[in-house]
Amino acid sequence: MNPSSQSNAGFQRAATKFKQSISKTLWDQFACDSNSLSSLNIEIKAIQKSHGEKGSLRNMARLGKFIEAMSQFGKVIEVFVNASEFVCFVWGPMKFLLGVAKTHLDTFDKLLDAYDQIGSAIPGHLLHKDMFREHQNLKVILEDYYSDVLQFHAEALKVLGRSR
Repeated sequence: MNPSSQSNAGFQRAATKFKQSISKTLWDQFACDSNSLSSLNIEIKAIQKSHGEKGSLRNMARLGKFIEAMSQFGKVIEVFVNASEFVCFVWGPMKFLLGVAKTHLDTFDKLLDAYDQIGSAIPGHLLHKDMFREHQNLKVILEDYYSDVLQFHAEALKVLGRSR
């Protein structure tokens, strides 16, 4: 195994496990370049606008901690791997899940709460590039966070897939 493949093996394992839990269509959709933080933000604004027009605004600020944590995560894993290769599987499923749940307000609120809880559980001080440059053995922590987020998305996709 060459050094670059060794450095991303944990991330690749998590992505492969996630891939095996969803359809090829969804995998291809999530893997495309349009699944970025900016495309997620566009989707969030569109949902807010739609909810506002219907008089059913939700507290979308609950997404803030998760988005900030995952943004920092993306910057940190650049130390180890090509972040865009893996971070699209954070933004893509999130964008998809919010889009599916937006018309079911109870489900949407539960999804917002879940993202808020996940974002709150990731300590911001762990997501500093310099610390990981100096202590590369801490990379396993990043791999665990990534794996947990993908597992959450896999389970949420199963639940929302049943409710459609």
